[in-house]
Amino acid sequence: MLPLFNKVLPLLIKMLPLLIKVLPLFFKVLPLLIKMLPLFNKVLPLFIMQLPLFNKGFLSSSKVLP
Repeated sequence: MLPLFNKVLPLLIKMLPLLIKVLPLFFKVLPLLIKMLPLFNKVLPLFIMQLPLFNKGFLSSSKVLP
């Protein structure tokens, strides 16, 4: 666990300025996300049900996509 943490830590330090920029934006979006949560909970089971279908479709169409 520790070696992984030692690899991630410098990366986090590099990303810190970016995180500081993104954080206020995140807090602006958060109330919106909370409002959308009930909707998301309704859509998620449907999405999970479609997932195997989507994977089959994606695998067959991935050759067609540029």
